Amino acid sequence: MVVNLDPLQLFIVNTSIPPWYVRRTQWALPFQVSIASQNDASFEHDCYIDCSNFWDEFSIDEIVFHLNSYNGEIKGVINPDTQANIVDAIGDCRTFTTIEISQISGNFR
Repeated sequence: MVVNLDPLQLFIVNTSIPPWYVRRTQWALPFQVSIASQNDASFEHDCYIDCSNFWDEFSIDEIVFHLNSYNGEIKGVINPDTQANIVDAIGDCRTFTTIEISQISGNFR
């Protein structure tokens, strides 16, 4: 999930919280924002957004390539309630600077 373009900042969306992740990163569990598919039309099933840290394995070119190759599978934006939950989660997470929190929060307004 792209949360900011400049600088590029991504959060990972998972269908579940992997057991290995739970074992290795107990501190990050409060920053897993749940998405109920019944409340967010962009998702076909319930899932989680990992708001504990940015995912920086991709370049913007790779993201554009993947977006163009999904043929309509990219669903759109998350609903305002989920956006608010993300803003709450990142506000409490010490892995982000005040500037990063402001940038992400501003993108959801």
